[in-house]
Amino acid sequence: IDDILKLNNTKIARASVGENLESLDGWITVKAGEETRVNWTIDVVRDGKADIQMTAQSDDESDAVKMSFPVIVHGVQRFTSQSGVLREGEKTTKQTVKITLPKERKFGATSLNVQLNPSLAATMMDALPYLMDYPYGCVEQTMSRFLPSVIVQKTLVDSGVNLSTLRARAKAYEAEAKAKPIGERVKKSGYTYPTGMANSRDLTEMSSQLWHTPTRGNNPIYDQELLDKMIRDGLARLYQMQREDGGWGWWNGSGYSDEYMSGYVVYGLATAKAADVPVREDVLNRGYAYLEKQMKDEDNIQLLTWLSYSLSQRGNLSGDVEKIVSERLYNQRERLTAYSKSLLALTLWNTGEKEKAGVLVRNLENTAKIDAANGTARYQMGNQYWYWWNNDVETNAWALRAFLKIDPQNKLAPMLMKWLTQQARSNHWRSTKETAMSVYALADYVRVNKELEVDYTIKVNLNGKLSKTYRVTSENALYFDNRFLTGEIFLETGENILTIEKIGKGNVYWSAASEYFSLEEPIKAAGNELAIKRRYFKLTRKTEEKAKPETATTTVTTTTKTTGRRIMPPFPTPVQPRELEYSRTEIKDGDGLKSGDLVEVELTIDSSNDYEYLVFEDMKAAGLEPVDIRSGAAWGDGLSSNVELRDEKVALFVDRLPQGTRVLRYRMRAEIPGQFHALPTNGYAMYAPEVRAISDEQRINVRD
Repeated sequence: IDDILKLNNTKIARASVGENLESLDGWITVKAGEETRVNWTIDVVRDGKADIQMTAQSDDESDAVKMSFPVIVHGVQRFTSQSGVLREGEKTTKQTVKITLPKERKFGATSLNVQLNPSLAATMMDALPYLMDYPYGCVEQTMSRFLPSVIVQKTLVDSGVNLSTLRARAKAYEAEAKAKPIGERVKKSGYTYPTGMANSRDLTEMSSQLWHTPTRGNNPIYDQELLDKMIRDGLARLYQMQREDGGWGWWNGSGYSDEYMSGYVVYGLATAKAADVPVREDVLNRGYAYLEKQMKDEDNIQLLTWLSYSLSQRGNLSGDVEKIVSERLYNQRERLTAYSKSLLALTLWNTGEKEKAGVLVRNLENTAKIDAANGTARYQMGNQYWYWWNNDVETNAWALRAFLKIDPQNKLAPMLMKWLTQQARSNHWRSTKETAMSVYALADYVRVNKELEVDYTIKVNLNGKLSKTYRVTSENALYFDNRFLTGEIFLETGENILTIEKIGKGNVYWSAASEYFSLEEPIKAAGNELAIKRRYFKLTRKTEEKAKPETATTTVTTTTKTTGRRIMPPFPTPVQPRELEYSRTEIKDGDGLKSGDLVEVELTIDSSNDYEYLVFEDMKAAGLEPVDIRSGAAWGDGLSSNVELRDEKVALFVDRLPQGTRVLRYRMRAEIPGQFHALPTNGYAMYAPEVRAISDEQRINVRD
């Protein structure tokens, strides 16, 4: 077409549009050797595919081009979740939940998914296959491989649960993770969504992310004979790895005994013995003797709390050790981390110093960080995160154990438990050690609260029209039909009333996840465990003497710098910061831009917990295009991400998202005049369907 316009003296160009668009056909005249830009205003009337054809012709020649464009439906799948618990001993045996659905939604795309559980802490059992299958054989992993199984087995047996039921439970998880939603998913929305039901775990997909073996995709198998063999092999290996001085190194060939590892083995052997596992007394006594000797020579007070806790498994401490614990460590308790305070509190309790143990628990209560909206509590770690006593998961696990032992009715106990369970996004935590420590704590929670010793009937009712009754006992507590699912036919516009009633002994943890395709305008933000705030900023170059040559922007940047390409240092540097190349002016909903304006998109993400494997799909306004032209890796604000540039969106994939607030940024340029909708940013955890959020929608006007 360009060639015809330039070669002939007077030519005519014509545009026509397809059935999904409304516009008058138009003609323009272009003289030979000239160029002109023409904007045809088109109203999009329905979703689907739009065909646009351009024709140029003269008396002798003609040319044409026809292109098809996707027309995305105006709307987004909204997901909301509510949760609660009916506890044993409380007067309230019935809870009412209100679920509000707007009139402006797509019929057939609405669903309600209610899940019922006797215990959230039962997630400890899903970790056993991961620990069984770990391939390395250092002292820590040998202990972490068999001891959690001993503890879980003991907990289940004491609760009257048969271990073989876990195999069926694992298969049910697998089926739920692959299940299609009841409500329809709108195909032309431009979004993708996680598969599976809320609160299900895609064990196969998550295990495929593990670095150490490609074969972890097998279904978990819980086998009594396999567990017994693992316990025997683990004990034999630990006996063989004990050194002459009574301690253990990290590995069999280590040149010296390691105090921390030795304390872990002594704790593990004593715990296994208490669970009726036949442990050699001579091995355990030599381990106790080694720890006592190290207590007298060690200066690190954090390590001393660990050694003293391991020694307290025997009961009373020797005179010298008891003095170190009750005087030296207790008097310096303000210098201890939350991890070490928990260990010291447990040590003092085990040795009869219950008043001092109570003081330490109250210290822990005062320093916990509570998220009331999410119903969780946790402890902030210091800068020395590489030390074991600053590990966040282990800290919360040991704090939970301290509360359960010393103050089991403390309000923080269930909040710490919930935070801990939310960190396991598949069937494990970040390492064998974290996983093992979490299993120990959650097993304590199940045992202390007798969460699997249940005998009750649950009645669920929706709007007085649909109801279902569940009978739950200790025999089927871990494997019963615990879903209440319904679609559009029983859900009403406006307020829906869901009631959950428990009759009998035990706790019921419930969650109610509703999903619908919203056709509202404008669409407002919503989220579950995530929140996304999107803002647009117009970037204006500074004066020429201060301006720098324009470069392509990084797709993900830090919270303080906005210039540069791809890699931006997330930590402060001694170099004096350069003056910013651009000033930023926020663009409000409905504000105007000129064609050619540079725009920065800022996504502020608030996370209630630490999560892994997330995607954020930022739907772009049709008249704007990203400055970057290549997909690829990007870094910023402490996050590592992969970015894909699509016609309708920019997708940012985040490997690990810490709890708190992070900011992602990238740049776009206003190009095509018109009135456009930037649909909400859609964020979700790829393997945890209930962790989702959308931002507000924004409308943008672009003019020449």
